[in-house]
Amino acid sequence: MIQIIIFIFIQIILESLPISSSGHYALAQIFLNLKEIPYFDYFLHLPTIIILMVIFYKDWFPPIRFLVLGFFNKGSGSPIKSGMTNAECGPRMTNAECGPGMPRPSHSTPHIKDSYKKLLAIFYKTFWCVFISTLATVIIWALFKFYLEDQTKHLMFLSFYKSEYTLLIGFCITAMLLFGLKSLNKKDCNTHSAAGPVILNLFQDPVTIKFLILGLVQGLAQLPGISRFATVFFFAVLLFRKQYPNSLKRPFQITFLIQLPIIIAGFLLGTYKLASKDYFSTIFATPKISATLILAIIVATIISGYIFYKVKQIALSGKLYKFTYYMIIPISILILKIAQCLRIGLP
Repeated sequence: MIQIIIFIFIQIILESLPISSSGHYALAQIFLNLKEIPYFDYFLHLPTIIILMVIFYKDWFPPIRFLVLGFFNKGSGSPIKSGMTNAECGPRMTNAECGPGMPRPSHSTPHIKDSYKKLLAIFYKTFWCVFISTLATVIIWALFKFYLEDQTKHLMFLSFYKSEYTLLIGFCITAMLLFGLKSLNKKDCNTHSAAGPVILNLFQDPVTIKFLILGLVQGLAQLPGISRFATVFFFAVLLFRKQYPNSLKRPFQITFLIQLPIIIAGFLLGTYKLASKDYFSTIFATPKISATLILAIIVATIISGYIFYKVKQIALSGKLYKFTYYMIIPISILILKIAQCLRIGLP
């Protein structure tokens, strides 16, 4: 049970950091001899989903609320019922910053209907871009899964994939991506200049290609030691820096906008696999063990939520690259471990 609790804290808490939670668990397996529980890490994506929905509440709830109200009040003559209040839209925000779907109470009903249509069109475009990104990620994931599961034909790939050398390479890539953010971040970065919901005013052509690239790099981040957070955020900043030269808020939102479907799919897959193979009864063997593990999940989720809130502030201030200094620690540990193995003649 102790090993499961360690795994819970590593997976949930480190998922909020751009340092690769899976890579650190692999590192823990090397030194603590932890046994892997198939698909349990997928199941533990549920806390991450909850954290993302809470942290980004102000980004997704207002436009979704307006879409729902607009759908059920298309014929309403009351702008207040169909639209949003000044408090919801933001007292300091102009109409342009609020976006085409955020009318103020003083607007006329025809304008609200037009705004609803424009917001709906943006929502469809957002859905399409996220779908393209998710599809690219799933294809790469399926290819990895095929090679890893067919161990008899791809034994060499499997041994390389799970080796300490691959983990070291992954950690080095994560460190380089984090350090690369320092050169991408502008000194005059204003983290409040792109206020507003995540699905408003996001896209400029060729947006589909950009989201396709983000989906591909997200899929490649499955390699051990490569942080999906750091990878997608780096390329989001790189690809959208012209649209948002003075803000890191949009790239940060986009990073987790395209990750959310993958995280949800992972949780559903993990739940299905654990239930179908009867792993739940093994993990949660007795009521006492179940209560302990559930308490560990709740505590880890609270800690992870607070950490992610702070990490968001760090990212928006352009200082996420400082996690590069931390990455020196796991990289050094692996180098010493590999050197020791080579010294005594182990592969």
